[in-house]
Amino acid sequence: MKRFLGGVVALVAASLVVSAPAGPAGAAALTYPTPFSYFPVCATADQEFCIEKFEFTPTGGAKQDLSATASSNQFTNPFLEVFVSQPYSGPSGTPGQGGLFPALSINYQYLPGGTWSGTRPPTLDGVQDGAYRTVLRTGDYDPSYLFLTGKYDAYTVTKGSDGYFTVDLTAKPTATASVVELNGSRAALDACEAGNWVTNCESNSAYRRYILASFNMSSDAAQRELMRGTWISTNASIFSLGRVDLAAGVFDVTAKGPHYVPTDFGVAGLTQENGRDLAPAFFEMYVTLPSIAKMLSQVAGKEVTIDMAKQAIADPSKIFEGTIDEATAGKITEKLQQLTLTVGDAGLRVNFNLTHFSAPNPTLKVRTASAQQTLTTLLAGSSSGGSSSGGSTSGGATSGGSTTAAPAGNSVKTTIKGIKATITVTLAAKGTFTVYRKVGKKLTIVKKVSGKKGANKVVTSYLKGYSFVVKDAKGKTIAVRTTSVRFARFW
Repeated sequence: MKRFLGGVVALVAASLVVSAPAGPAGAAALTYPTPFSYFPVCATADQEFCIEKFEFTPTGGAKQDLSATASSNQFTNPFLEVFVSQPYSGPSGTPGQGGLFPALSINYQYLPGGTWSGTRPPTLDGVQDGAYRTVLRTGDYDPSYLFLTGKYDAYTVTKGSDGYFTVDLTAKPTATASVVELNGSRAALDACEAGNWVTNCESNSAYRRYILASFNMSSDAAQRELMRGTWISTNASIFSLGRVDLAAGVFDVTAKGPHYVPTDFGVAGLTQENGRDLAPAFFEMYVTLPSIAKMLSQVAGKEVTIDMAKQAIADPSKIFEGTIDEATAGKITEKLQQLTLTVGDAGLRVNFNLTHFSAPNPTLKVRTASAQQTLTTLLAGSSSGGSSSGGSTSGGATSGGSTTAAPAGNSVKTTIKGIKATITVTLAAKGTFTVYRKVGKKLTIVKKVSGKKGANKVVTSYLKGYSFVVKDAKGKTIAVRTTSVRFARFW
């Protein structure tokens, strides 16, 4: 019986584990992970570089909490291999190529779908079908980008009061056809490169269901603040951010995949060419509002706040366009690509609507002339006068915002940082409460919570003008909170 790790070699490095001094006041000292030594399950409340939660929901089935065995090599359930690929010693360490610290990866494993007897078939089943939720404590490792081979479902990076980060990712597997170096031979890779990933380019390693997540951390603290929450989701064989130039308004991505799948691929509905199945393809990315505001500030020649950026991308097709490379055996031609653009609370989701692979190398660009027109109107409106106040008053108190009187024993505190709001609801006894977002007169449910006695935290997105209303199980308002925020200039 043999096992394939999807191109990842499982080695335990001989380097020493490095301990860091304590972080912010009250934070535990960090013990940095050894390269290719897998993260354990979190055993204590202050442990870092560990797996806090691992859940699997089979398609059509009930959610399974696999946290206790998340790092256990086994044949019964899916499990995780979480590791850094090179030594990491904190944000003050020496970055590698491109100003990035070593990648932090999650390899999703299900041994019955990744083992074989005798000669390895070109295509393996891979993991089970369903949704996989992974929560990692990553210490002072602050992911700037997520590169996901698989289907995105949900992703957040949260900074705790101790200054350390928690990653919460939910993803689903996808059919993936790759070209890899096998048994020390690069013949298949070299053939694909020679023919622009079209001629004589067939996958030599494929999965019917596959997930791999990799995080990268920028060495620039200001860039980390801008890019935190950025993700790419695809089934490309090779992909990376080739160029991120916020001043020029360009996200240029390298993405390549085999033109043809193996004959045993077994995935229905594929497009055919010359009697052979073409490799299925998709490519999506998420661009954060802070990074969009930075790009638009460069276009406008003056500061564009996050609130203005949100307004500017109300019709995102006026701000962004996309191109892909159309490859043939003889040449590569860049052409405009029809995008599907979806505006979210914290950024913009971009689907490049790929149909099959070669080397599309998607690029997202700011449409400078059209963006300038939109921004001119917005900036003129923001400086045209009108009335404003530093906060609103309710219940007789004003303090950078306001809070209504709360029922005895219950209280609400709202903390704003950038585009995130943390609503802390302290209850005198356990009970149900609901947090609403208020914009003008409209209330939208953020989350309904079965609260415990004491402090309960709800984290959500924030934009200027938002208020948050908290009501108890009977619909009685515990608090209304309106907070004024001054946005700092981005670098």
